[in-house]
Amino acid sequence: MRETTAHDPETGDHDRPKWLISLERNQCSRWREIRTKKDVRPITYLKSKTAELVREVSEKRRPVIITQNGVAKVVVTDIETYDRWRATMALLKALAQGEADLERGRTVEQPDAFRRARRAIERAARDG
Repeated sequence: MRETTAHDPETGDHDRPKWLISLERNQCSRWREIRTKKDVRPITYLKSKTAELVREVSEKRRPVIITQNGVAKVVVTDIETYDRWRATMALLKALAQGEADLERGRTVEQPDAFRRARRAIERAARDG
C-alpha cells in the first residue's frame, strides 16, 4: 500500500495526509508571493488609519499583513475572503478525516450510508 501520511517537519505533526501537507506548503508559497510592499503595514498604520485600511481591504479584497517590531503578527482580510477560507478549511478537514477513516477501514456500504443520512435528516427536521 502506498504511503499516504507523513511526518510534517515544519509543524511537527505526525500522520498527516501527504496531499494536505503539500497543499498547505503550496498555499504558503503562494501567500508569500502576494506580499508586496503595500500588502505589509506596521501596526502604527493600523492604529492611525483603521477606517482607511478597512475600506482598502474590503474594496480590493487583498489581505494586509500587520507587523509589530518588524515581525508579521496578524492579517486583516475582508469578510468574504475569510468566509471562503473557513469553508475551504472545513472541506479540507472533512477530506482528511474521510481519508483517515478509509485507511483505518472505518467504512460503510453506500445503501447504509444513505439510510443513515436520511434518518439524520428526518431527526433534524423533527427536532427542529
